Amino acid sequence: MTLKYPVEWPKATPQSTSDSVVLAFHPQQNNGIDLFIERFSSSASATLSSANNVNQNNLSSFQGAQGINNFHIVTPSSPQLTVGGAQWDKQDATFTTTAGLMFHLTTIAVQHNQLYYDILYYAPAIVYNEAMQKYFQPMLDSIQFQS
Repeated sequence: MTLKYPVEWPKATPQSTSDSVVLAFHPQQNNGIDLFIERFSSSASATLSSANNVNQNNLSSFQGAQGINNFHIVTPSSPQLTVGGAQWDKQDATFTTTAGLMFHLTTIAVQHNQLYYDILYYAPAIVYNEAMQKYFQPMLDSIQFQS
């Protein structure tokens, strides 16, 4: 998979486990805007039942994270999103931090060539729509599967 991202967004070192590889992207200034891409291994993909299962796992993990409060799943306006020529299943949520800042989170997932991929992105709710237009959507529009 290839992805174009803003030059001012440093790409973090990939985090690998036996189950997946995760890449994190965010602006240099730490403003709460983040995007993560994950590719599951073939063995981990074999244990997943669907793209929605991946999204549910993401939401459950996020909900249980330290510092996350008032977590609510939000019905997305569209339950699917076209990215890289494929239909990805989509789920949204909102949460607040312990400091009281509200965030909007989106998780999308797809199965491609028998491997599951997911993209999780979030921003403070007050700038989510702007971040979507300025950062997230152009990044999603640039994604291409290489095989």
